[in-house]
Amino acid sequence: MIAIIRIMMKDINIVAATALQAIDPIGREKAVKIGANIVMPNITPGKYRDSYKLYDNKPCTDDSAEDCQSCLEARISLADAEVIYGEWGDSSHYNSRRNNK
Repeated sequence: MIAIIRIMMKDINIVAATALQAIDPIGREKAVKIGANIVMPNITPGKYRDSYKLYDNKPCTDDSAEDCQSCLEARISLADAEVIYGEWGDSSHYNSRRNNK
């Protein structure tokens, strides 16, 4: 599905959600390889994470924010991509819509 959406809509943001990793240990990496361009880090403080479990097998619930950062960087590297810091995340599709108003 992600690959098809990427082919159809080249200029949108597509998220590789943690839910993909809950159903496949390398689900987020696979999503990035086939077209996802956004990965959401888990930066919720550890003592509150159990309150935000929306589904079973949610990954990284025991990691600190620092652990999550280094883990995501390694996972994204495995997908032959890189984490970009300090850049605004709006898609070019959104920017073109906003500029045409």
